[in-house]
Amino acid sequence: MPSNRLHRLVSTAKSCHSFVQRGSSAELAIAQLPSATEVLSGAGPATVWVVDSEDTRDGPTASRMREVERRRPLAHRAVLRCVLVRHTDDTEIVLVADRSRVAYCCLVALASIATEGGNSPGIAEHLSSAVHDKPVAVASPLRAAGRVYESALSEPIAQDRDALVAEVESLCAAILGRAEVRVAVEEPGDKELADELVGVMIVDASEDYLPVLAPPWPISVIGYRAADGTVRVRTWADTGEIDADVADTVATQLVRRLERGDSIGFHLSPAEVAEILRAGQSPPPVIDEVSSIGTAFAAVARSRPDRVAVTGDGGVLTYGELDRQSRAVAASLIGGGVTAGERVGVCMQRTPRAVVALLGALRAGACYVPLDPSHPPARRMYVAEDAGLRLIIVDQDDLVEGPAGAQVVSLGEVLAAATPARLPDVDPDAPAYVIYTSGTTGNPKGAEIPHRNVLALIAATRRQFAMSAADVWTVFHSLAFDFSVWEIWGCLLTGGRLVTVPYWTARTPALFAQLLRDERVTVLSQTPSAFANLVPAVLPEKDGLDLRLVIFGGEALRPSVLIDWVRRFPLADCRVVNMYGITETTVHVTWHDVTAVDIANNKCPVGRPLPGWSVSVRSVDGRVVPFDTIGEIYVGGAGLALGYHERPELTAQRFPVDSGTGERYYRSGDRGRLRRDGTLEHLGRMDDQVKVRGYRVEQAEIHAALLADPAVRDAVVSFHDNGVGGAIHAYLVSRSASVSEIRRRLRARLPEYMIPEELHLVPEFPLTPNGKVELAALARNAPPAPASVPEDVADLPGAVRRIWADVLEAQESDLDLDFFDLGGSSLHALKISLAFGVLGYPDVGPRDVYLNPSIADLVAYLRRE
Repeated sequence: MPSNRLHRLVSTAKSCHSFVQRGSSAELAIAQLPSATEVLSGAGPATVWVVDSEDTRDGPTASRMREVERRRPLAHRAVLRCVLVRHTDDTEIVLVADRSRVAYCCLVALASIATEGGNSPGIAEHLSSAVHDKPVAVASPLRAAGRVYESALSEPIAQDRDALVAEVESLCAAILGRAEVRVAVEEPGDKELADELVGVMIVDASEDYLPVLAPPWPISVIGYRAADGTVRVRTWADTGEIDADVADTVATQLVRRLERGDSIGFHLSPAEVAEILRAGQSPPPVIDEVSSIGTAFAAVARSRPDRVAVTGDGGVLTYGELDRQSRAVAASLIGGGVTAGERVGVCMQRTPRAVVALLGALRAGACYVPLDPSHPPARRMYVAEDAGLRLIIVDQDDLVEGPAGAQVVSLGEVLAAATPARLPDVDPDAPAYVIYTSGTTGNPKGAEIPHRNVLALIAATRRQFAMSAADVWTVFHSLAFDFSVWEIWGCLLTGGRLVTVPYWTARTPALFAQLLRDERVTVLSQTPSAFANLVPAVLPEKDGLDLRLVIFGGEALRPSVLIDWVRRFPLADCRVVNMYGITETTVHVTWHDVTAVDIANNKCPVGRPLPGWSVSVRSVDGRVVPFDTIGEIYVGGAGLALGYHERPELTAQRFPVDSGTGERYYRSGDRGRLRRDGTLEHLGRMDDQVKVRGYRVEQAEIHAALLADPAVRDAVVSFHDNGVGGAIHAYLVSRSASVSEIRRRLRARLPEYMIPEELHLVPEFPLTPNGKVELAALARNAPPAPASVPEDVADLPGAVRRIWADVLEAQESDLDLDFFDLGGSSLHALKISLAFGVLGYPDVGPRDVYLNPSIADLVAYLRRE
């Protein structure tokens, strides 16, 4: 049905009501109703439509006919329709009217005429105007258009209107995951209904009367009150606005609450709980042999020693060479006193050498702790101290300080010190790595992941994604970001070729696009925000890509980012998968093949759990909630971390054990709902944690770092969704410092991805009447964005100075400082690069800004002096 016609049908149905009276006399109805309606209309005798059902009144054919007639909206501009249905054993009259023109008592009176004869002269007083058109049959009822959900009536319940409204309000708030839900309370004869999500209407009539033919609100609760004061409720929903399954959950839980008189939580039987838990489970992955990552790699290397394993940064390692070098690293570590389970730091950029170091640590029985060289020294030091690192492996040219007593050695030194040694048999349950994530206390926390989990992840995805030795993967992400675990071991444990992406290539879309072509990459993992930057660099090129699989993770996917992509690379040629995962659950938890429908609707679930993983959605007290109810996502199964390093209380809090099943889960802090088919929808965070470029960021950690600055008196941190990921903004009340000074000090405390994209100095924070900061007013009244980039480049030094001041928010007196002293990050470098493109220098990339960090250096570079 065309959408505009459906819209009119919905609107008309909401404004109509109907009444059915059995025992009507065909002779009386045909003889008296036309004249009665003529008195009311003044437009000539009305037509009584006669329909023969050829069935008993209670037969299935008659029941369907009655439902069709009583729910059929009026024709355009009509006010009343009379249909006489003659069954083999009875006759009934169906009256449909405009609720604003014909009151309920008029319908009852007209039905009485058809049943008992006579006329009611007072009827005309109840109509505000005449009937202009003869009633005629119209299209199918709204229900047939697929826009109405309707529950069955409940048993009679002693319930007054206020109590019913309170139940509906609290229940809908819980199911829809909202702090509160406003409920409209209307009378059946109201001409204009309040525009709310949920509404309640109580009728003093039997169910033969329908006060509306379609739900006037997305969720509508209609109560029928009997003479003894009891109420029977029916829940309706407009499925064009509310999913029918959600409406069914509302209806079922509302009836149970009313019947039991218990308004606390949800009412689920043990069988229903078991059904919900089963829906969120997948069968375990098929693992040939549970071993360690090192043992699994060795088996792959033996089968293909001469095949290339890793390339990048000028180096190439075959599987045999990677096997030998990693064995040498392991032997050297063992000879140097590294014991089983000990944590070894690896502070290296993404290179083949870094893969050697990681694999060597694992084969020694150690647990690697990645330290990102681009992170501030203070943060790296905190992680090294918290992890208790005695040894940190770096590249030959890296300068990294370790905590007191820790040894910092280059990979070359480690390899040179190697002596033959027997490698240990590593316990699959031993920790393989510890990755640190942002923490609410202002310091990151380390999640310990065992070998078994990584092997389960590969086993769970190998068949589903057809991973094979023919694939070429990239490791695009920092080793300190858990996506790299999937990229490295997903490739090497299935025999593929791994391409390590240099730091600057990863941050320059044009360079990365060229790398994808040159290396003939087939499997690409991306955060949606990184992919959004890549698409414009890929599409203009005439040459295609060899990509067969793109996997999204790290942040919410807005499928509209794929519109241009799928025009060039159809989903049938390049599969696109949306995945949901968490560091504490070993990278990935669920998967969903993105479809054309997802892209058209710009809405995409995160799918079903991987084999061996499980998901459930629970209330604040940890109880399973019904299907289609919003709550906190719990993850169980094969991917659960051992816990947080030396944080037993936090581990117990975030990894509870279900008292009913005895199973251990991870409380994700993410909001979501589980559909009846086991599909999970991710709906954001329950706290103020956000995802920035795939990294989990606790805004509280940024807030703590800002307040640690002596020049900051107060601070507010907020997340701004830009449609492809989002950005962090901070609003500061400062004692004296400039934005550039604060940013410079912040850069020494936080990694680049946690530095707010915008810092706004404000005199004070606007407050709500409840004394809370009004974020909307803060954003509205924040200082304006930097001025536009000048187009006149006659004065090149002046143009560069203005770009410098705009992008870095620097005062004139600070412009002699270099890029890093002004708190510059890779995001600022990208903005400066784009600004130079506007000036006519499109070949200046972020790396050039880093290599020419002062205004004088940049001017000289632009002039090629």
